[in-house]
Formats: sequence, structure tokens, C-alpha cells
Amino acid sequence: MFYGAQAWDPVVIIAQIVTIQCLFYLSISVIDYFALSQMVKPVTLDYIFDWRTLALKNMTGALTAMTHLLTAALTSIYIVHIVERSKKCLDFSATVYILHLLFCCVYAGIPHNVEWWATNSLGLGLMALLSEWMCIRREMQEIPLSTFRYRNASPLQPTRLQQITTLSS
Repeated sequence: MFYGAQAWDPVVIIAQIVTIQCLFYLSISVIDYFALSQMVKPVTLDYIFDWRTLALKNMTGALTAMTHLLTAALTSIYIVHIVERSKKCLDFSATVYILHLLFCCVYAGIPHNVEWWATNSLGLGLMALLSEWMCIRREMQEIPLSTFRYRNASPLQPTRLQQITTLSS
């Protein structure tokens, strides 16, 4: 999507980072709202940025951890479509979680919860591995060469398929 002819373009890289980070927070907000709205009123930013809400002692904390992991899997799909390179998947995944750590520190202080670190480490690993696997599968797809052969054909000249169809009739 944003990949250009140049290998190093800071504007494109920053645009990709901002886009992925916004989609990450949009996804986690929507998933948190639907998952937690029946149990918690109101669903606030604490469930995204406050490390204290990610305690696995209660059902709300466990559900919050699951929404974080689901968001990591969903963000890996965004990385595949925005970054489009398997070599860069780990970089962009780590950037998402480093920025998330920074935002969490600004919002609620440095996380002292082992569950927070475990959930975010697992999310980083899931996002990096899943996005890299999907990018590699996408890069390994065959390029259909038959479409290139007839693309520049004259509209008046029949294609090979039209010739075969005419001969068989």
C-alpha cells in the first residue's frame, strides 16, 4: 500500500507507523468495548493504558488480556497490508509495542504487573510471527505470467483463448 520504489523513505515509514498505531488503538478500543461493555460500565481508557487492569485474578482482567491478544492478531493483518515486506514485520511489531509501553508509562506509570509484561510480550511475539508468516505466504504466491502475455495484444488481434474457442466450434 505505502511501499514505494525507494527503500529508505522516512515519510513513508512514519506514515506506516502512524497508520498501524492508529489501527492498533482503534481495534483494541472496539474489541474492548464489545467484550467489556456487559461487565463494566463505563469502558474507559484504563482498559487500554492502565497496567493495573490487566490482572488475571478476575474475569475482567482475563478478558482484557484476551482482547489485547486478539488485537495483536488483528494488527498483524494490518501490517501485512500496509508494510508488505516480511523483513520489516518484526520492526513494525516492536514499534507498536514500544510506543504502547511509552503511552502506558505516560498514562499510568511504569508497569509493575507481571501479567501486563507477559501479555504484551506474548502479543508482540504473536503479531511479529503471524504477520511475517502471512507476508511470506503472500510473497511466495505465483505470479500468473499468462496475464502479461495478452495484456499488450491488439484489440483487433484475437487472443490465444479466442483462437482455441473458434477452432473447437
